[in-house]
Amino acid sequence: GWVRIDNPVSPKFFDLVDRVEEGRVLYVGSIDERKNLLMLLRAMERLNAQQPTARLVVAGRVNSLAYERRVRDYMAARALEGLVEFRGFLDRPALWSEYERASVVALASLEENAPMAVIEAMAAGKAVVATCVGGLPDIVVEAETGFIVPPGDDAAMAQRLGQILADSQLRERLGQRAREVARGRFHVERIARQ
Repeated sequence: GWVRIDNPVSPKFFDLVDRVEEGRVLYVGSIDERKNLLMLLRAMERLNAQQPTARLVVAGRVNSLAYERRVRDYMAARALEGLVEFRGFLDRPALWSEYERASVVALASLEENAPMAVIEAMAAGKAVVATCVGGLPDIVVEAETGFIVPPGDDAAMAQRLGQILADSQLRERLGQRAREVARGRFHVERIARQ
C-alpha cells in the first residue's frame, strides 16, 4: 500500500519556547503573487481597527519585484508602514526567534502544497490561520490547531486572527495542540521510521 510521507521538520522547532509578544502576527514565505501578501495586509488593516496593537512581521525573500512594488504602493497609499515590519530572508536563529515571539502565524496563499512555514509554526507551538488551498486543510486542523479561511477573504482572515489575539487561552490551547499534532506527524524521527 501507499504511505504518505510528510515533510520533516527540524527537531529544534520543538524546543522553541514561548516568548509571545501581544498582537504579533508572523508571515514566513516569499513575497510574490502566489503567497498573496496583499490579502494579509488588507486583513491586518481591518484587524488594526479593532486591535491597535496588531502588527505583521514579514520574513522572506522577494521573488517578484513587481509584486513587492504593489505591496509597497498599497501600504504607502493607506499609511500602513507602521503596521508591517519587513525582516527579509532570515537565518535559522533569527527565524526561530520570530516564531518564539509570534502570537499567531498567518498564510494567505492562493495555492500551496505543504508549506514548511505552517509545519514549523505548529512544531514551535503556534496557532496558524491559513487559506483553504492545496494541502493546508490537511495540515491545519480547524478550531484545533488553528483556523482555515477562504482564499482572498481578508474579512475572515482578520476575524480569525483577531479571535486568537484577543484570547490568550485560545491561543495557548491551539498552540499546544499544534505542537502535539506536529510531533506526531512531522518529527524527523517519525518520518525517518516511515
